[in-house]
Amino acid sequence: QFYLLWCINFLGCGVGLMVISQAVPMGQELAGVSATAAAGALGTMAIFNALGRPSFGWISDRIGRTLSLMIAFGLYLLALLLILRTASSFLAYTIGISVVGFAYGGYLTLLPACTADYFGTRNMGINYGLIFTAYGVAGVVGPLIGAWVRAVTGGWENAFWILAVLSVFGLFLSLMIHRLRSGP
Repeated sequence: QFYLLWCINFLGCGVGLMVISQAVPMGQELAGVSATAAAGALGTMAIFNALGRPSFGWISDRIGRTLSLMIAFGLYLLALLLILRTASSFLAYTIGISVVGFAYGGYLTLLPACTADYFGTRNMGINYGLIFTAYGVAGVVGPLIGAWVRAVTGGWENAFWILAVLSVFGLFLSLMIHRLRSGP
């Protein structure tokens, strides 16, 4: 369970951090907007990131943590494959990164709760501290993947496909941990 949660945290945070770290150049290229306008879209994304936290807390209280994780990965897929890949306007771009921000905010709410669900609250500080190391690794790897793929391929589309594959893998891991918790 620990390794699954660590990998889920790594994948969920890695995708979100890649989009956040590259949001301005991505907006300039995809939507053809200025750096200032792209930064404005990033500001809107931050609002949705903040809204994702209580929203996913509410959602997870109703349907469970792991199903909520699956929804967050599903939102990533929606944004990466259906919105951002074809975002040629400021509005479409802002909606795409805001969906990513909303899901990313959800991960930051769900993983501490998942940690408590699986390991209890007695050693919550150390347990979540170990799970949270995935965030640090994702903070380095996620942005590097996006920037590297963009540099090598000359566009963001391949980066979106790679992030989508990582999101599908995260969705699969969330399903695995859900089955571990609820049984076959």
